[in-house]
Amino acid sequence: MAATTAPTKQTLHNQPALIALGEALHFLPHHTQAFRKRHLLFLILSVVLMASMILEVAVIVARQSLDPRLLFSQAATSPAVKTTSYVRSSNGFSLAFNNQQFSATVHGGGIDGVASEAELAKGNALTSVTLNPLPSQVPASEAVSEFEIVAETDAAAFATFKSHAKPKTDIATVTSDYFAPTPTNSANITEESRTTEPIGGSLMTKVVYVVSPKFAGNPTRTVVWSAQITGRPLAISVRGIVAGSTVPSSIQPIISTIKLASDAKVEGLSILKKQPVAPIVDQKYVADLVSPSVVKVYHMICGSLVYNNKSISGDTCSAATGSGFLVSADGYVATNGHVVVYGAKDMLVNALLSNHELLEQFLSGSKLNDSQIQEILQRPELTASVVSGIYDLPNNALRLLNQRELTVVAIGDTPLDIKDEAAVKRLVGKFDSTTNLRQATVVGYDYSSKDQLTVISDPKQGFSASDVALLKINISNAPFAKLSKSAVTQNQKISLFGFPGDADNQLTDNTVLGVTVTNGSISSIRDAAGSSSKLYQSDADASHGNSGGPAVDEYGDVFGLLTYRYESGASGDAAKSYIRDIADFKLLAQNKGVTLNTNSAAQTAWQLGLGLYSKHHYSEAALQFERVKELYPAHRLASTYIDLSNQAVKDGKDIKDPPVLLLVFGIGTGLGGLGLAVVLIARHHGRHQVYRAYHRHGLAHSISV
Repeated sequence: MAATTAPTKQTLHNQPALIALGEALHFLPHHTQAFRKRHLLFLILSVVLMASMILEVAVIVARQSLDPRLLFSQAATSPAVKTTSYVRSSNGFSLAFNNQQFSATVHGGGIDGVASEAELAKGNALTSVTLNPLPSQVPASEAVSEFEIVAETDAAAFATFKSHAKPKTDIATVTSDYFAPTPTNSANITEESRTTEPIGGSLMTKVVYVVSPKFAGNPTRTVVWSAQITGRPLAISVRGIVAGSTVPSSIQPIISTIKLASDAKVEGLSILKKQPVAPIVDQKYVADLVSPSVVKVYHMICGSLVYNNKSISGDTCSAATGSGFLVSADGYVATNGHVVVYGAKDMLVNALLSNHELLEQFLSGSKLNDSQIQEILQRPELTASVVSGIYDLPNNALRLLNQRELTVVAIGDTPLDIKDEAAVKRLVGKFDSTTNLRQATVVGYDYSSKDQLTVISDPKQGFSASDVALLKINISNAPFAKLSKSAVTQNQKISLFGFPGDADNQLTDNTVLGVTVTNGSISSIRDAAGSSSKLYQSDADASHGNSGGPAVDEYGDVFGLLTYRYESGASGDAAKSYIRDIADFKLLAQNKGVTLNTNSAAQTAWQLGLGLYSKHHYSEAALQFERVKELYPAHRLASTYIDLSNQAVKDGKDIKDPPVLLLVFGIGTGLGGLGLAVVLIARHHGRHQVYRAYHRHGLAHSISV
């Protein structure tokens, strides 16, 4: 027996560790297999746990990516990001343009001609940028137009020009004349209008020139904006306009991106609008996102009309309603001027225009003969011309004796009861604000009542003011509408919000206010008559009472105030709605030194709640809606959404995502378990190899002997 043992010992004598381990493993029969079942089971459970956690994360991510609002936004923005070029110049300007619609030529900063994307955006000392439409990418009527922005860096040239100007000519006039187009052998240049307009954060002089060819052909127009930017003259020109003085729709988005300053930065085209930082809301809930900020405005005034100290009426009252919208958390409200501005002259004018006999009596006292009176009565433009003269009377000549005035804003769903004149007199005598009805102060307005007659009697004279007003109510944490920073474009889809008077009829419960939403698109973008302010024409027909309501884009951002409704009276002509640019209101707020506070906890909770609700997280959404109701009791939709959310939870439709920490812990545990299982199996497999080697050499038999 000793002879059998010795050779084996001799074979393994250089491996004492193996011998020692083998001797130990001889008594551990579980190493006869490469792994143990419990190790494999541990591995499988770890993989299953980790996979389930990863699957849960994937489901959450997929649910987010399939949100309709997000898909809509991606479809709208992805192509635009790829096709947009940015231009930045250290000479004080920046802009963005669609490089699929325009070709660009630049000068300055060592560049003369076409530049790369990187060179355009680098911030070189560019002195001019010229953009020419690509004929196949823009309407035919806009293909001949041209956009140019020029920063004059030749100080000596401008100084020489200035020295030839008339004494005491202001710098704005000198600058605009410096950039005026020059007559040529083939065309005459005449100035059509001169106004001011804010562009890119600076107030610029806007001059419209008519370019009349000396040969056969139609005149075109050139619009030039100019100002002193960072101490040097700068001009923006649009040439080759064939449709009046309206800037071509393809160029308008470019102008909206312009920034003028020493550190000008590009904000981007309206089509590049990024998703808001706040939670994403499904497209179909955008209307409900805006609706709570829309308010109904009531304006009442009473008194006795007195002309040259002679009473011409008893104590009478006038009341009107319109729409508006909250623009700040602390209660600033935007509306039209004609909704809240009303005085003695307006009262007399409206009385004349609404009473044919009274108007005829008025005309009879104006030293007109019968034939003249009849012609005036039959022609609206002549009637408007005669009656508008009332606005030229001195304020002390026509006034209201014992004047009482009241403006009320309905922020909730409770209307103000003004069924008759007695109710109006009672309210203007004493009014106490409630949760849903708040007395308002008119902070300021840019509006002229006479304009409404002037545009009829003398369209060339047009508007002398925009039609916007700023109100203030005492409130906090109010829902508000976000004001757009980008221009809308022709054919863009829009929505109008407000309280049309004819919506309160025999078919509806008129004890509760409900916002009306009207959808349509931008039909045309025009300058207001006699003004540089923009008017957006829309096919969304709105009724009286909608005045002052917000016009919003697909993202719920307000780009204007619904202001006018025009009907020609001719058979077959459709009524048209006109929207005042939100820039008019922004300028009014700026002139009044008002800063809009957009820090509203109620608005944040409302948007978060809608985002959760749109993704079927009803229990979490309900908590946010409850918070909205607590912070802002007058909220028009919070209670409705609380009920809808609770009902959805009862119906078993609520989706609950596991806590993030639980997901992280689960994935971490799965990874840790997987690693441990691999280590255990590897360790066991190693010992199994030793066990097999030990027995293969017959050492086990030797030891057993």
